[in-house]
Amino acid sequence: MVILYSSTYMVPELNQKIRREFALSFCFSKFYRWEFLLNLGKRVVVVGDFNIAPFAIDRCDADADFEKNMFRKWLRSLLRNSGGCFYDVFRSKHPERKGVYTCFSQRIGAEEFNYGSRIDHILIAGPCIHEDHEVEEYSIFDCHVTHCDILTEFKRGSSDTLSKWNGGRSTKLEGSDHIPVYVKLTDIPDLPVHSTPALAVRYLPEVRGWQQSIVSFLSKSQSLQQKEVALNLSSETSSELSSSQQNQGYSTARNQEKKEFFAKRKSPHSIKDTKRAKGSSSSQLTIKSFFKQPGEEPSFSSDQNFSDEVDICNSQDVICSKEKGNAALLEWQRIQERMKTSLPLCKGHREPCVARSVKKGGNIGRLFYVCARAQGPATNPEANCNHFQWASYKSKDKK
Repeated sequence: MVILYSSTYMVPELNQKIRREFALSFCFSKFYRWEFLLNLGKRVVVVGDFNIAPFAIDRCDADADFEKNMFRKWLRSLLRNSGGCFYDVFRSKHPERKGVYTCFSQRIGAEEFNYGSRIDHILIAGPCIHEDHEVEEYSIFDCHVTHCDILTEFKRGSSDTLSKWNGGRSTKLEGSDHIPVYVKLTDIPDLPVHSTPALAVRYLPEVRGWQQSIVSFLSKSQSLQQKEVALNLSSETSSELSSSQQNQGYSTARNQEKKEFFAKRKSPHSIKDTKRAKGSSSSQLTIKSFFKQPGEEPSFSSDQNFSDEVDICNSQDVICSKEKGNAALLEWQRIQERMKTSLPLCKGHREPCVARSVKKGGNIGRLFYVCARAQGPATNPEANCNHFQWASYKSKDKK
């Protein structure tokens, strides 16, 4: 069994010739390896994310030139109906089934209108396992594959809980943007105990010893646990030392701090100063003490009357901060409403667009407006209407 992940091959033509040639050579090198195993009489099962939809039926709203892509041609060349040796298990079991996809782009809200692609595949090739079937027509697909399907119930969100796409979602969807595919095999004998193949990745010098099993991702390493223990011990020691230092200076500085505090209350800046002190019945260094010159006596905040005064000042500050927060919230809501009225309307639904900016190229940073709805089939009037409009652009040279 080969578990495969392939990065996207659909890269732009401009300045990507070398990358495309490398990706295509990688595709053929994979096939040569699988062909070698098949020539040895082995059975090969390839599962994973190919990042390629082989047929137009496997992509929502595929255009007329969809199947002309070189990578799609390569994948179809592996299949039995194109002269290859592999079965695309799902398409072989469901040749006419439409509207079933395994991946939905999270950037365009593709889940909402089932706007996806079937890019996760199970390919299988080789003879059957029955000892009495030596004829070449008896393949592992014909004799042992009974069912294959896409688990659409695991698509992120549902019609009841999925929030409407409006240039984004108010709540993040949990889970993967892919949907699992499964195959059911029958009459498979128990495999004898066998060693790991010599060509397994775990034996490569570059990665040997890095990851022996998936358990390593689910448990903390010993070095990390030792670091956490050391940090906890150091924090406990520093807190005990700080507490002892505070208790030593508490009795000598208590009265002096009270006099300084009530003297400062007579000045117009007294309220600002009281924000820096915490009313507490226990000894505690003030922030101001950290800015004094070495040799000066640290100041402490304590005493019940002192605490009451600070509480009064703090309550007034809290009321002021709440009023400022409410005013800021109202102002932000007013700005948002103003932005809605200033946004252009999309041509299909006459609804406010969403603003985007160019991320690369000659127009990098320039704003434009698009329809706020989720992407969907062109035949669905409720889906994105593909409205596009540049924002007004003023040259810096013009005055």
